[in-house]
Amino acid sequence: MKGLDGQGEALSCGLVDRLHFAVPSDQVVAARMKAIEKGGGKPFFDCQVSKAVRTLKHGFGRLVRSLEDRGASVLLNPLIQTKRLGRTFLDGLPPLSRNRSDSMCGEVFYPTALEAGSFSDAEGGKN
Repeated sequence: MKGLDGQGEALSCGLVDRLHFAVPSDQVVAARMKAIEKGGGKPFFDCQVSKAVRTLKHGFGRLVRSLEDRGASVLLNPLIQTKRLGRTFLDGLPPLSRNRSDSMCGEVFYPTALEAGSFSDAEGGKN
């Protein structure tokens, strides 16, 4: 979602396929990580993870720009669910509704159809 800026229907879904970490061999990144380590910090967490969380949060902010906007962000990176580090990323996001299934998509993109009863799930109930 980096670089996009849309309002309303122009941008209603953001797909995040990977979490953005800086290249550790970059001289500036390496120097920052070394300084953090010398200071007793945790280089990967204090430098890489904190910046990656801010980048992800910024991407979410691109999706909803006004009170009238609605949309869905889809995190495709398995790290979010499979690694303890994933909780750090989720906790860094704004307070939004979270769902691990696709049933919420109808609510986000077709609220009028849901109110009219046009969508139903496999068991016959409304999504």
